[in-house]
Amino acid sequence: MMRTAIALSIVAAAQLAGCTHQHMTATYGRSESAAFRAQAVQRQRAAPPEALLGLDSQEATIIANSYRASLGQKAAQPNQNDQVLILPPPGSEQQHMPLAPSVPR
Repeated sequence: MMRTAIALSIVAAAQLAGCTHQHMTATYGRSESAAFRAQAVQRQRAAPPEALLGLDSQEATIIANSYRASLGQKAAQPNQNDQVLILPPPGSEQQHMPLAPSVPR
């Protein structure tokens, strides 16, 4: 029982000793707070923005389909001259490189 009381008093003294000084400055977190305040939703708004002029959905679909078709034609016809085939020289199947000295046998 006495041992437990001594252990508890040592733990309490260590906790109190650790809380004697301030770990953070008075300006800690000011920049984050300012950034969060700047990102807050602004309730006062001007008139809604006007619609931008651009493509309608039908025109956009035609352009997207023609773009996809142009990509598909290139991919469908691979050029045989662009392929590189690397083969080991004949007879090299039987020859092996010597192992590094660090490789166990």
